[in-house]
Amino acid sequence: MPRKAIGRVEKLTPRIVDHMLAYLCEVRAEEISGSAGMHRMREELLKRAAIAIAPAKLQDLLFTEVLLQ
Repeated sequence: MPRKAIGRVEKLTPRIVDHMLAYLCEVRAEEISGSAGMHRMREELLKRAAIAIAPAKLQDLLFTEVLLQ
């Protein structure tokens, strides 16, 4: 990712988090259980993050921790 895009992503981090939290607040644990559920969650979060940072392009999303309550 070019340096300019990295700076844009860092600047927009609060917006990215807001878009992701809006989705996560609506999801039930059973909707994201299992590998198919995790894949759907990744796709939804990736889509929301991409919208938040457009026109920069986002290629992937890495989960470092997942906690279901």
